[in-house]
Amino acid sequence: MKCGLVLEGGARRGLFTAGFLDRLYDFGVEFPYIAGVSAGAQAAMNFVSRQPGRSKFMMIPHNDAKTPVLPLHDVLARELNKIAFDYSYNQFPFDFTTYFTSDTECEIVATDCLTGGAEYFSERKDEKRLLKALVASCSLPALFPKAEVDGREFVDGSIADSVPFQRAFEKGCDRVLVVLTKPEDEPATDYRKMRLVLSKIFEEEYPRLFDAMMTRFDRYAEQAQLMGRLADEGKIMVVRPKRSYVKAFDTNFEKLETAYDEGKAAADTLQSEILEFTGYALRT
Repeated sequence: MKCGLVLEGGARRGLFTAGFLDRLYDFGVEFPYIAGVSAGAQAAMNFVSRQPGRSKFMMIPHNDAKTPVLPLHDVLARELNKIAFDYSYNQFPFDFTTYFTSDTECEIVATDCLTGGAEYFSERKDEKRLLKALVASCSLPALFPKAEVDGREFVDGSIADSVPFQRAFEKGCDRVLVVLTKPEDEPATDYRKMRLVLSKIFEEEYPRLFDAMMTRFDRYAEQAQLMGRLADEGKIMVVRPKRSYVKAFDTNFEKLETAYDEGKAAADTLQSEILEFTGYALRT
């Protein structure tokens, strides 16, 4: 039985995922296949490199007072720097060796600007290409610049494939553990509300990308319905926060810590179900 892991994005809402995965590491759970989107891609990489605590470090801004209060434009300006590892890799180096030699196949999801479709990057040798794919997966349109990988331009993977569980089944998984970052009653991001701004930026040069953004809300709803049916069939296990603990670009230290702790608590609560679903036993 092959069980995959799929990780939704959500910027700092991904701290729930970070806490959840750090507890999975403690449980000794591993996966032959992982797909991550945006912040979920960062979490996926850190899980494959066997570095618990690193995702938390990447997503919580630090200062001496441990009470980060930054205006939004500073948060956004610094976010891509962290994604690109301008300082985080120096303070908490990523273990490329463990990542590249892992038996886990890890795919990073980005959206092709020309086609509006999903690209699933898998890189096992080239450090720079791996980081470029990660930046592409995290590049929110209109907030961050488009990212270039292999001579093509990409933006955030959640536009084309927010929760790539179907990709996991295509890669041979029999079951998929899905970690979401929003509670069930919180709607998905609706790019239609930003139609006028996005149209001016993207519609003429990248019409298919623009169409993908305008249809993203409905496609996410379709994914949610399908996940529900597959969960009833025992093919998918969905884990998500009970409520909204943190916003995408939140800088409140206490809220960020709470989101991380709630992820750990969710894993503890569901430990027996997770081990049964994934087919793994506790680490001895």
